[in-house]
Amino acid sequence: VKGDKHGAAPWQFFDLDSDPGQLTNLLDDPDYLDEIVRHHSELRAIIETGDDLFALEPAFGCDGINQPYVSPD
Repeated sequence: VKGDKHGAAPWQFFDLDSDPGQLTNLLDDPDYLDEIVRHHSELRAIIETGDDLFALEPAFGCDGINQPYVSPD
């Protein structure tokens, strides 16, 4: 999947308290950026500690993990 301005797509982020139907993607809402970064960082840490081979692309200024090697040529 090609990425967008956030990294790999599709990213989604919802406030389940105020939007239990998940109708409003808050990804572009600057009020949620810290929480979005926190979730991405936590997911990366879980993947890292569990020796999971899932590839998490870098996004939101956070590093990815287990990304496939791409030759610079």
